[in-house]
Amino acid sequence: MISDTLHLGEDEPTNEPFDTTAPDMNSNLHMDFGFIELHSLGNLVWEDANNNGLYDGGEMPLTGVIVELHYYNPATMDCELIGYDTTDVNGLYLFDSLLAGKYILALSQSNFDAGGVYAGYVSSTGGLSDLTTKAGSAYDDPASLANDPDGEPSDLDDNGITNKYTVGPLAGLIATDTIDLGDGEPLNENPYNDGTTSDANNNLTIDFGLLPMHSIGNLVWIDSNNNGLVDAGEMGIPGVEVVLHIVTQSGCVAVDTQITDGAGKYLFDTLIAGDYIVEITANNFAMGEPLEKYASSTGGGSDLTTKTGSPYEDKNVPNDPDDDTDNDDNGIRGGNTNFASSVTSDTISLNGNEPIAEIDGSTGLTDTTYDMSGARNINSNLTVDFGFVPLHSIGNQIFVDANNNGKMDMGESAIPGVKVILHYVDTTGGMSVCVTSPNEVPGMPIDADTPADSTDHGVFVPTGPFAGGVISDTLHLGEDEPTNEPFDTTAPDMNSNLHMDFGFIELHSLGNLVWEDANNNGLYDGGEMPLTGVIVELHYYNPATMDCELIGYDTTDVNGLYLFDSLLAGKYILALSASNFVSGGAYGGYISSTGGLSDLTTKIRSAYDDPCRSHQ
Repeated sequence: MISDTLHLGEDEPTNEPFDTTAPDMNSNLHMDFGFIELHSLGNLVWEDANNNGLYDGGEMPLTGVIVELHYYNPATMDCELIGYDTTDVNGLYLFDSLLAGKYILALSQSNFDAGGVYAGYVSSTGGLSDLTTKAGSAYDDPASLANDPDGEPSDLDDNGITNKYTVGPLAGLIATDTIDLGDGEPLNENPYNDGTTSDANNNLTIDFGLLPMHSIGNLVWIDSNNNGLVDAGEMGIPGVEVVLHIVTQSGCVAVDTQITDGAGKYLFDTLIAGDYIVEITANNFAMGEPLEKYASSTGGGSDLTTKTGSPYEDKNVPNDPDDDTDNDDNGIRGGNTNFASSVTSDTISLNGNEPIAEIDGSTGLTDTTYDMSGARNINSNLTVDFGFVPLHSIGNQIFVDANNNGKMDMGESAIPGVKVILHYVDTTGGMSVCVTSPNEVPGMPIDADTPADSTDHGVFVPTGPFAGGVISDTLHLGEDEPTNEPFDTTAPDMNSNLHMDFGFIELHSLGNLVWEDANNNGLYDGGEMPLTGVIVELHYYNPATMDCELIGYDTTDVNGLYLFDSLLAGKYILALSASNFVSGGAYGGYISSTGGLSDLTTKIRSAYDDPCRSHQ
């Protein structure tokens, strides 16, 4: 540092009191030199991976972050942007050669704009998994002075606050509180990156912790066919409560609660990297709630009861939400002992390696619009979906149809203990339960899809896969079910068909023996010969017409036996066909026993051949 050239002896100032050796006119004692103390500000910008607001060993310094220096001008009472610096490979920045005064440091908005180096990053809050709560947070509360770089000049903690200032050039930036430089600075900072300013005049504790935002979503839907996959036309379920838990060393901690929107979508954004569990809470299944009378998808088609071995509901082999497969069911009810009545995902690890081509199941297109939180695609997992199947039911009653009119009439009783089997008809051939023709079962007395309560829906089938059984027509459950049925408490009334009744009648039979009554005593005695090939007629007395109607034939077997079975209760008459006794017939020349021993001609008053006597 030098002065200008001084021409001493030409015209020197006088009345200077200092020099006692030279005459006053020959002395120039105006050559003064002024100095100011230089100050500096720094220091570190790093990725605060665990969001504790402290620089921990192993956390990564952030290079290329643009830092702004603002000076508070007491004359104008305004903040003036006076300089920029960019963090180096060690995440360090430095503003040196500063005057004492009031300063504010801020991170430029361009760092975080779309396409910026740190787009998707936010300031540390010190709230661990919570990046959204600013008020009351340890390191991002605009009203707090807890991390004041002057009031508590601790090193390696976060000094940046989001939206600390709401007006002026600092509005919306991550910025520090005001720094009073030159008013007693901290010593022995680490790291120390200022080689020009004395330690007493620099403050190298102004650090900024940043971390990338992550997110988890996204769909709760009606899995109508229970295949565990979002198919075209399947709808989202709005109003479902979804809770996010972070997995810590001490257990699960609830982070946030969201409600699915009108399309059935949810989003947890502004998350730190870590392990999470998504819960569909148990109260969703309560009366009046969105999932009342729904079951979690099993992937088992018609089978909602078999959990073990099912593709999507086996808690021993849960569907991994980290496998990056979109539009499949990731929930298991009771799969986590901490949430016994809830539906939960397996653990999701958000680690900056998330799927980037999620598909919107409702449109089949890449889902690029739903997560608008600012999280980068690589930090966002929008594949954590939950499928639910609306419960349906079929019933209802097996009854004694005493009068065989196909209706359950007053006084007709129910039949307990009847085994009823439900078969699922797979029209695509993809199931092994009951693969049949998609056509209606032929010969059905009544269409199963036409509401008809207390009416018989069954028909006996002698052949085919249900040989010997009684089956209904094919019922298309879930299309248009009858309502106001009081019995079922598990499925919604609109999904329940309780009209599938089956009426049965008690069966009766008549028989039995035709024999040669050799001694004409009207009794079957030992040694008497059964007659085979005798044609027997069955006649039914119809009370409606008051006529007898021939309804069947049987022919005696080698033991002389005949049988008419499957008869209704009623009045019947049995007769031996006239064809048995005509000339040339099998029993031409035979007549009926009279019981008169040798007398075959006397009918009147005979023991067994008097038309006026009844023989039971």
